[in-house]
Amino acid sequence: KIFSHYRKSKLMKWHVLAFLPLEIIAVIVPTTSMCPLWTMQVVSLFRLNKLFRLSEIGTLLNQVETSVSKAGMKLPRNQLRVSKLIMVILISAHLVGCLFFMIANFNQHASGGDESAQNNWANTEGLLDAVPTCPGEAVDANTIWQRYVTAMYWAMATVTTVGYGDVTANENSTAEIIFSTFVLVIGTAIYTLVIALLEDIVAQLDVTSTLYETKLNAVELYMGMQGLPEDIKLKITAYYENLWRHQLGIKGGKILKYLPRSLRSDLLFETLSPLLQQTFFLKDCSADFVASILRTLSLELYLADDVIFQEGERGDKLSFLFRGEVDLLTSSNVKFKTVADCLLGESSFFGFEPYICTAKAATVCELFHLDMKKFLDNIRDNHLLERFASYLECNEKSLAKSKGDIVKMIKNLNSSKMAKMLNMAEIRTTPNGVILPNSAIRQAWDTAALFFLMVLVFKIPHQISFPSSDNGGGDGGGIGLGQFIVDCIIDLFFVADIYAKVALFAKMKDGVLFATPKIFRKLYFQGAGRMDIVSAVPASLVSYLMGRRGRAYGLLRLFQLVRTRHLGPYLDDAIELYATKTGKALSTAFLRIAQMFLGVLLLCHYCACIFHLIADVSSSPSNWLVEDGTAGERVGVKYLRAFYWSLYTTSTIGYGSISVISIGERLFAMATMVVGAVICDAGITAVLTSIIIRKDTQASTNNRRIQCSKSYMGSNLVNDDIRQKVLGY
Repeated sequence: KIFSHYRKSKLMKWHVLAFLPLEIIAVIVPTTSMCPLWTMQVVSLFRLNKLFRLSEIGTLLNQVETSVSKAGMKLPRNQLRVSKLIMVILISAHLVGCLFFMIANFNQHASGGDESAQNNWANTEGLLDAVPTCPGEAVDANTIWQRYVTAMYWAMATVTTVGYGDVTANENSTAEIIFSTFVLVIGTAIYTLVIALLEDIVAQLDVTSTLYETKLNAVELYMGMQGLPEDIKLKITAYYENLWRHQLGIKGGKILKYLPRSLRSDLLFETLSPLLQQTFFLKDCSADFVASILRTLSLELYLADDVIFQEGERGDKLSFLFRGEVDLLTSSNVKFKTVADCLLGESSFFGFEPYICTAKAATVCELFHLDMKKFLDNIRDNHLLERFASYLECNEKSLAKSKGDIVKMIKNLNSSKMAKMLNMAEIRTTPNGVILPNSAIRQAWDTAALFFLMVLVFKIPHQISFPSSDNGGGDGGGIGLGQFIVDCIIDLFFVADIYAKVALFAKMKDGVLFATPKIFRKLYFQGAGRMDIVSAVPASLVSYLMGRRGRAYGLLRLFQLVRTRHLGPYLDDAIELYATKTGKALSTAFLRIAQMFLGVLLLCHYCACIFHLIADVSSSPSNWLVEDGTAGERVGVKYLRAFYWSLYTTSTIGYGSISVISIGERLFAMATMVVGAVICDAGITAVLTSIIIRKDTQASTNNRRIQCSKSYMGSNLVNDDIRQKVLGY
């Protein structure tokens, strides 16, 4: 079967073509007749059929993705799509660059040493011998590397539509001009594909996040109007945050309804199979009946401390716990057991009795519930009433034993001394001096932290690449006193930030507010606390006192960038503070544009610093600083020129006014082109396209409502006053 399926697939044809050992021809054909190709190049030429296997690269990537997911590693879907796109760009540029050099190489050898006939780009760049011979002398690895990097550099600039113009097709070579035109078309197609892909990603994110934010804003408005206590507000907000994190803001029941009946039961059977094999009665039923039961299950998300069911309540639901942990409590609210990956309320459900204990979520939990009414309806519809009654009678002892074990455990606990200690109800109060997560003080503090963090993100790469200070007396002064004082203030602030998180700032985790310093201190050190302490080491003070005031000063501070992990929470609090103070909520479109704009500026800043650093530490006398005439200029001038290059490269404008000379510079330029084409140019276009489409859709919907209202009021002879009120609304 396997072979029959493989034989009918398209892959077999490509595999057979790739399998053909055409390289044997290279042994038969004299290599001298294949000039300018050497022996290994001839062998490679006859191995081109192996590239037919590229047809299955998509299938292989999907299989790798599936295998990694099964291993427990969750791969973000959108990032994977962008990574695949970057891989397509790199492979395309590699193939195009190799072909571009091959065209030039053939032209050089066909000229026979006649300089007037040597019309190719590689000769212009000085990469080929003026008088080539066949087969010629062996070429060293450095020369091959330089040729490849230059060809790849041209290919990347063309495919990404940057188009510097410093390496171009020879104007007298028809073959190179035709090939360049073809590559430009390919580059335009790839660029269009990038925009379409990113627009699709952004559109999905925008629609989903907009719906979520609309719902959350309505909930927050309602909570404010009702004057709910802060702890209740935090609990509700945490529930929606968990719902967004796990299911993008959509309840599990709705997600299951998106699927057809058969696929829904298959999905649930895969998820709950270990529990179904232990479930009373269901484990001995047919697959069709189990499938009908699975289609009636409802999925619910519980936060820590949420009560799933209470002792004494009617046992009318059977719960399948497949994620998280649940505490089982006595009537005195004493925990006697913590369970995970199990059934809850089984004996009460099938015995038609009240629950014998209380179940409370210990962590964020996800449970599938089977309702008693739906269960009995399925029993009747499948004519299994008599069989179910007989099964209950035969297996009554197993249910009684399960119930008896829990009752015995509860009695033993109630009679012990430990119960007296645990019987005290846990009362959560906010100690004096503790600051809640949504308080104005916390939001203001995080806004200040955001500012200092942005300064840190900007200064460290700048200090590494441009260690000289204009304040310190020219290019030999190193880090000046003014910069050192600013750095010390930033370091002191983040030391104070650690103290605040250890002693003052309450922490919300999985829907539970931890306001006791001992507890939220422990949670902080279990999370980001250790890395924050490492990043708070005053590297600027140590470096300055050690006399390391040049490039080493910035390098010693590099580890402090681990604090960027807090950038998202700081930004959220800053936006919340702005909305609180001004009473105006920032739109999703504005936030998306601002985020993209700041991201592009930050990307350009880092690229500018790296671009300058490559030239500044280069041992070669030929680099862009020397060629541009800015090697002896002040720091500000050099940074401005580097940022100018970075901006026109990442935006794919590609002026080309700053020459990219060395191999290191060209390699980095290629990386900048790819990142710029995907993130900056196509990314901004995709974001704006998504915003415009959404705005157009909203405007069209509103116009349609207006037209329908006008038509309705006109046909019903509504008076002008009411008409104006309706249209104004």
